[in-house]
Amino acid sequence: MCTYLLKMREFFRWEQGLGLQSPIPTESLGNWLVEREQLWEQMADSDFSGIDVAGQHFDPFDNAGINRALNPLGLVYSAGLANGARANFYLGELLQHESGDGFALYVSGREYARCLTAPPAMSSHEGVFLRQEALRRYLWEKYQSWGWRRPDNALGRAYACYDFGSDADAALNRMTVVETAAAR
Repeated sequence: MCTYLLKMREFFRWEQGLGLQSPIPTESLGNWLVEREQLWEQMADSDFSGIDVAGQHFDPFDNAGINRALNPLGLVYSAGLANGARANFYLGELLQHESGDGFALYVSGREYARCLTAPPAMSSHEGVFLRQEALRRYLWEKYQSWGWRRPDNALGRAYACYDFGSDADAALNRMTVVETAAAR
């Protein structure tokens, strides 16, 4: 239950456009949580709907087709199964797309739609999707966890390469860019 509530808190933060260090208004979070759970309850037994892009209709899991329509608009989409075969979707700003030899790499920035779970990277037979916004949030959550005890470990040494003490946002941005490049 605790993990679920932490994920919901961070999902609220993302959906409301709050910074990673911004305080969360407790009453707003509580109301949002009730509304979100009611919405999900209503949708629980629904089938997935198709997606219309530029006058074309796609199956929601047709990443290749949807991306052919969205990439020229500066967007990237991914649908797949994650965490125990649960559907996971996202739509983001396309920062970079490379392809060749049957391989495609999509790097996204800002995310416009996403699921509760936001893995920093996803792969499918259509390619690899590196999600910078999700990676940034993941690195921040790990930094916060590490900061409780500050053990002398590999994670601590990695964070020491960046100046989180004086400007955590700038350090997090630099680390995200560096780690995205390393993942490529």
